[in-house]
Amino acid sequence: MKKNRRKTNRYEKKYETQKKIVLRQLDEIEKLKSSISELEIDSEKRTELIDSITDIRTELYEVIDDLSERREEYTRLIEDLRQMKMVMNQTVFKGKWRLIKLLLR
Repeated sequence: MKKNRRKTNRYEKKYETQKKIVLRQLDEIEKLKSSISELEIDSEKRTELIDSITDIRTELYEVIDDLSERREEYTRLIEDLRQMKMVMNQTVFKGKWRLIKLLLR
């Protein structure tokens, strides 16, 4: 009987050990499921944010293109004004532009 009791005691210990291992693993699985769920939510939020930024980025590129066109036009107009000033200086004021500028002040 003593031998039988030892066997039962040994099996009970093995069973308890296995039970603890399984419970610990179940707890870890639940924690991992929770982490996965949180990561999926974070991923969805990031995707939404990226989509909203994409629209803003496209609009910004359009504005940049428009500004670069205007810069070229502005540069061309400034050059035209300089040419007009030079022509007026040569034809109308005949090199006395500084004197006229001084008188205008």
